[in-house]
Amino acid sequence: MICSPPIGYVDPPEFIADCDVMIATCELRSGRCDAELKAALGPPKPARPKPLRNFDVVVRELPALPEFRSGTAAELAQVARIRKLPHADGPALAAHHGTLRFCTAYDEPAWAVMDVENPCNVQLRTMSGRLWFGKTKVMGITGNWAAWPVGLSVALRMPRCEIWLVEGTGDFIAAWHCAADGWGNFVPVAMFGAAQLIHDGALPLFASRRVAIIQQHDAPGAAAAVRWDEQLRRAGAQVRVCVVPGAGDDLNDYVSAGGGDFWNAERSHPRHDQHD
Repeated sequence: MICSPPIGYVDPPEFIADCDVMIATCELRSGRCDAELKAALGPPKPARPKPLRNFDVVVRELPALPEFRSGTAAELAQVARIRKLPHADGPALAAHHGTLRFCTAYDEPAWAVMDVENPCNVQLRTMSGRLWFGKTKVMGITGNWAAWPVGLSVALRMPRCEIWLVEGTGDFIAAWHCAADGWGNFVPVAMFGAAQLIHDGALPLFASRRVAIIQQHDAPGAAAAVRWDEQLRRAGAQVRVCVVPGAGDDLNDYVSAGGGDFWNAERSHPRHDQHD
């Protein structure tokens, strides 16, 4: 199971972000985490809304942060159904730790993968499972830091937990499912886009951390794993790469097909206490 929340933990406060501010001012629960994030991010960055694109063109951005909410049991169950997961424990755990939220975008109910404490990279998908305007699976927010790893705020609160680095919204939710099912003592962290390099400001936050890159079983996944492995090792992380079984599969494919815990069989380090 994922590390238990620290004593005194409360769910992150809900917020409505000012349209002119990209980085929310939610109070972080750890002074160390607060200092590290501020040092890495600097002052809040303005999100400058752009006119909406013509619907004949792929719409990939929402002009500003919408109002987010934690979600109901029915909404969490719907995310599990969309991702073809056997139960909603993974989405529920992600929501508990502030990395899954719900909102309305372009009058469409949506779920969002993000760090509630530091929403500089927000990825939205429709609750219906349909493409946005029939064009694209995922939509971002104007001003997104596309290379910033989502889930890093949670990992900073839990320094003794391993980090599972995955790619994409689907694998991120699947990794939370694996955590809820007891696959290990880890925190999921996600990059969005196999071509992305990890943000330079985020790399020092991985120093001395154990990181498992959960590689999608295809050529782009292999190339991404090589780049991220090199970046993280230079930053001082202890890195290993684990390839999802099954050619062409990603973690969500593997889990939704009923795949079991392939990770523990390959672990070479002892498990750590789940309480930080």
